[in-house]
Amino acid sequence: MLSHGLVPSALFLCVGVLYDRHKTRLVRYYGGSVSTMPNFPTISFSSTLANMSSPGTSSSKERRLATELGYGFPIGDPWITNGISPWPFFAQASAREAK
Repeated sequence: MLSHGLVPSALFLCVGVLYDRHKTRLVRYYGGSVSTMPNFPTISFSSTLANMSSPGTSSSKERRLATELGYGFPIGDPWITNGISPWPFFAQASAREAK
């Protein structure tokens, strides 16, 4: 849930910065922003990738964990998830409860 709070906030911050600098919402007037704000494209592009849950971002890890918890079994390649899966812990807990 941390990513759900931080990533959209970063995207809204990027839009707010653009509006504050140019005082318009028309995209055609945003030309030349890279010369005045050199780090802005990097921040906005990385925030957009994180919003799409691209592999390697915190949103991707949270999406995979929520899917595994919802379906009850690991989904995907263990190489992508770094071998971390909550499924064995829940399987052990349910085996203990069955006794």
